[in-house]
Amino acid sequence: TSTALGPVILSQVFGLGMTVATSVIVEWWVRSRIQAVFDTADAETLVSSFRRMLRGVCDGEVLLDNQLGIHGESECVKHLVFTTVSLTGRNFAHLLVEEEQQAFID
Repeated sequence: TSTALGPVILSQVFGLGMTVATSVIVEWWVRSRIQAVFDTADAETLVSSFRRMLRGVCDGEVLLDNQLGIHGESECVKHLVFTTVSLTGRNFAHLLVEEEQQAFID
């Protein structure tokens, strides 16, 4: 009878190991997703707070991407350039006078 219990015990131990491993992997995945959500929320809050502070100090504020394109709506900039058209995605340097474009890009 002891030889008959060997495969049963082995399968139980294997099942327990797989259950524990699956639980650890799922917990790690859920924690990493929650951390990513918190990091994103923190970054958005930081940018939003900074933009609010700039609105109180400057005539306008605009968020640029790494290609100097306008990222998101900026009502202040639309008012400054006298337009109602969305400027999202447009190159910010093109809104400047020609003499200032190169200085801005440099």
